[in-house]
Amino acid sequence: MNTIMIKTNNATQTVAEVAVVTKDGKPTIIQAMEKVNYEFHDMVIGSSAQSYYYQTHQK
Repeated sequence: MNTIMIKTNNATQTVAEVAVVTKDGKPTIIQAMEKVNYEFHDMVIGSSAQSYYYQTHQK
């Protein structure tokens, strides 16, 4: 089980931070926002998450 910190950034600042605990291989779904970037940080290794998959869906 790992804890991933997801930081949501717009052009000038961090607008949200969410801690997600990964468990049992099931996907975690977060609501996407427009005009932002996401940073994934693995709290166990203390750096960017390396083997996590993310996908965006557009309506």
